[in-house]
Amino acid sequence: MTLPVTRRFVRSLTSSVIWYGLGLAVYAAVTVLLYPSVEATLRSIDLPPELLRFLGTEDIGTPTGYLTARWQSFAPIVLMIWGIVASTGLIAGEESRGSLDGLLSPPISRTRLMLEAMLAFTGCTFVILVAIAVAWVVTVPLVDLHDNITTTTLIAGTASMAPLALCFGAMGFFVGAIAPARGTAAGLLTALAITSYLVSSLSQVAPSIEWMRYGSPYYYADTGRVLRDGVDWTHQVGLLGATLVLSVLALLAFRGREIGVGVWQPLAFLRR
Repeated sequence: MTLPVTRRFVRSLTSSVIWYGLGLAVYAAVTVLLYPSVEATLRSIDLPPELLRFLGTEDIGTPTGYLTARWQSFAPIVLMIWGIVASTGLIAGEESRGSLDGLLSPPISRTRLMLEAMLAFTGCTFVILVAIAVAWVVTVPLVDLHDNITTTTLIAGTASMAPLALCFGAMGFFVGAIAPARGTAAGLLTALAITSYLVSSLSQVAPSIEWMRYGSPYYYADTGRVLRDGVDWTHQVGLLGATLVLSVLALLAFRGREIGVGVWQPLAFLRR
């Protein structure tokens, strides 16, 4: 199988991959390299405990707390946005541009088109994560992160964000298959991503809404805990399970979607 559609989708995502990958890699590198120059200042700052918990840490002066607040709390948000923008820009984007019918000419079926789009998205997501890993490999040995933080620790922390990005990508494919247009799907999911982050973060300082965090995909990425406690595989498997379910729903919804009608089709996945 030559996967011609996958190659096309990869080409369409190349610019985004470069900018997201380069931007996150540079941010990761700068975050590590700046720590020695800001360590003393951070240790002397007396931040309110509520603010620290919102940032996902208890002591921003330690390497673990600093990297959690500066990196682990920020990068997942960018990767959620990447998942939304990239996934909705493929199938739903092609429909909005009027080029989807051309892609669906024989022998390309709707099932194959969606699967190849998902493959392209997944591959590009891992390219971004690899770029970040390279940044850790290059910079961490140059800095004394005297808190049991190693290159391996940071790579594992970054890899733990992959299921979150893939989950929002699967949401993008599904909502893009039932929404009237790509812009509607992307806007709705962006609002969901922001809400997910705020609910997870605010639940750390507001016990009355703590129960709400269990409905937040961001919570299951363990952004505030992974550098300190390691990867929670239960949460990772949960996100991957949600990704699989959403991917199947996206595939079924796209197969049943009426293309070009510009209306919500929430029951498209039930059509044959």
